[in-house]
Amino acid sequence: STTSIVPTAKEASGDFSDSSTAVIDPTTGTPFPGNVIPPNRISTIASQFLKLFPAPNASGQGYNYLNSMQQTTTEYQVVGRIDHAVSPKWRTFGRYSIDSTSLYQPGNLPLFGLNNDMAVQNVALGMTYTLSPNTILDMHIGYNRENALNISQQVGKQTVASFGITGLNLSDDPSVDGVPSAVIQG
Repeated sequence: STTSIVPTAKEASGDFSDSSTAVIDPTTGTPFPGNVIPPNRISTIASQFLKLFPAPNASGQGYNYLNSMQQTTTEYQVVGRIDHAVSPKWRTFGRYSIDSTSLYQPGNLPLFGLNNDMAVQNVALGMTYTLSPNTILDMHIGYNRENALNISQQVGKQTVASFGITGLNLSDDPSVDGVPSAVIQG
């Protein structure tokens, strides 16, 4: 479980009258009257962003939202090895392994989780040849391949475009899709 602070219904509508921290009007540098942001001053982008936040569901020291979603992991592994004695002096082996893992990591808030998919493959070949009672030739070669993909739950939903944010090169590329980072200070 993770905890977060999410806006209350009043805060999401611009009413911060219950807060002891003054909300400053960026155009005048003075606090909004009554600590309430007028509805016409809340940007459409901010309104869209606020729709992603769930309603508070808990109360505690420093948080008002509890996300109890659990991490899930699905994994399989296959390893195979063959050893062969070509002669009393010559031995060979071959090995192949694959490990495939799918992991879901929930975020602090619903819809902000991360899907991690990873596949690792490894192949190795080896040969040992006895040249004399005191000398051996031992040769190995291997290849390792890893493919990892981490995707936000928001990928494919064109979230940025739906917010009305313009001027970005939007595509189906997972590196540019999803929810933009936002930091609220104050």
